[in-house]
Amino acid sequence: AEMYVQGVSTRKVKAITDHNVIDGALEAFKLAPKYGVQVIPGIEVSTAEGHLLALFVYEPVPIGLPLIDTLLYVGEMGGSAWRRTRWHAALTA
Repeated sequence: AEMYVQGVSTRKVKAITDHNVIDGALEAFKLAPKYGVQVIPGIEVSTAEGHLLALFVYEPVPIGLPLIDTLLYVGEMGGSAWRRTRWHAALTA
C-alpha cells in the first residue's frame, strides 16, 4: 500500500478498493498524510446479486448478503455504494 500511495502523489484524492477485503485500503488511508494525499477507503463486495462498490467504509462488509442488506449495511456505516452495470462496463471498457 505504501508504494501505491507514494505513486499517486500527483493526485490529491484517490479511492482505493479491493475485492472483498479492505485491509490494503485502510493501510493506504493511514499512510496518505505522509505523502500529502487523501485516500478514500473502499471495497468491491460480492453480494448475492453481484458486485457492489462501497466507498467511505472503514471496516469489512459481509460477503454474500442480498444487495439490499449490503446497501443498508454500507449506509449504516456512513458509506456510499454503487452497483456496476453493463452500461457502466461499456463506457469504461
